[in-house]
Amino acid sequence: MARCVLLLGVLVALTLCQSSPVSAWQYLEKITVFVTNNLEGGKILTVHCKSKDGDLGVHALSVEDTFQWTFSNNFSHTPLFWCDMEWKRSPGGELVKGSFNIYRSDRDLDRCSDQCLWYVKEDALYSGNAEGVLEPIYSWPK
Repeated sequence: MARCVLLLGVLVALTLCQSSPVSAWQYLEKITVFVTNNLEGGKILTVHCKSKDGDLGVHALSVEDTFQWTFSNNFSHTPLFWCDMEWKRSPGGELVKGSFNIYRSDRDLDRCSDQCLWYVKEDALYSGNAEGVLEPIYSWPK
């Protein structure tokens, strides 16, 4: 029985290596996600990230501070992390908040490789495209 399971694992790995332009081992590599506060004027960004497997806690980021975490991908492309974020336009002012899929394996595996960088600004959340050029991915809800 153990030989059958081992043989099946080898066959799956070989199939992935032949059918994908991306190395099959990339699917098991560790990935680090970085969320950086690029808000202007000393605004604090509150970030609360989660996955189906756990809660990464609430983090208050000063300007240029970064919250990061590392996880392992899997063969079935299921890692998903979402973050609730909020900040105030001015002291005592309007609260801006939103919830965003910050890492979705089927979207981000090739785009981010082993590091997924996010920059939070007043108009949007920015991340690099496949060529590494920063572009707005999510706008803040109105």
